Formats: sequence, structure tokens, C-alpha cells
Amino acid sequence: MFSWCDIEYDSRYPGISPKPQRPNSIPALCTAALLDPEGHDGFRNAVFDALWQEQRDIGDPGVLASCLVRAGRDPGRVDQALLPEARTALADATTLAYANGIFGVPTFVYNDDVFFGNDRLEMLQWRLGRERDPGDGRSKCQ
Repeated sequence: MFSWCDIEYDSRYPGISPKPQRPNSIPALCTAALLDPEGHDGFRNAVFDALWQEQRDIGDPGVLASCLVRAGRDPGRVDQALLPEARTALADATTLAYANGIFGVPTFVYNDDVFFGNDRLEMLQWRLGRERDPGDGRSKCQ
């Protein structure tokens, strides 16, 4: 229930729509995992636009190829992302993330502190602005 309410609240922000059916996001995640760090932002934004603005199926290889082009990356990466090895690598990375306290999105890790949820961004910003003092009483809670 909370997730759907969160989507509806977010959809009130100009330009966001809650209309898309739940897509198969695995091909998009596998594609993103193959990109260099510089390619992530552009690809992510193109995928979000394709899903939420254009109401396109982000599980479709053609849609993902066009997202890669919009991000200035090689559309041939989609072919690699559809291989079983890419899905295995994604599953392995997901398992490792979970083992390190990451269990959903958005999650940010700063100096071993995990910040989960868009309601934690101000707290993360505060942590980033603090002086790094070993005696700062920082919690190591996971």
C-alpha cells in the first residue's frame, strides 16, 4: 500500500505519471550494470523518461537501445545485457549489495553508513557536510 501511495504522491510532481504497467526491469538493470560510471546518469534518465514520460516498455531491447543512444553509449550493449552471464552478474551484485546492508532503492552508503529512502537525502547531505572526526559518536548501525 505504501509503495503505491508513494508513487501517487510523486506523480503529482510535474511531468511524472503513475500509468505504466509494471515492466520487466531486469534487461534495463543488466544494461546499466554493463555501463561505465559516466554512462549511468544519462542511461538512467533516458530509461526513466522512456517509462514515465513516454509510457514505453523498458524491458524491450529496442527501447533500451534507444535509451543507450540518448545517453551517448553503444546500443550494442543491449545484446550483451540479454546474455545469461549478464543476468548472473546482476544477481551476484545484488547478493553482494544485500550482504552489505543495501536492500532497496534509493540507498546511499557513506563511510559505511547506509542511508535508505528518499526521505534520508537531507540526512545524507548533513553527513557529507560534517567534518570527519573519528570521535564524532557516529553510529555503525546497519
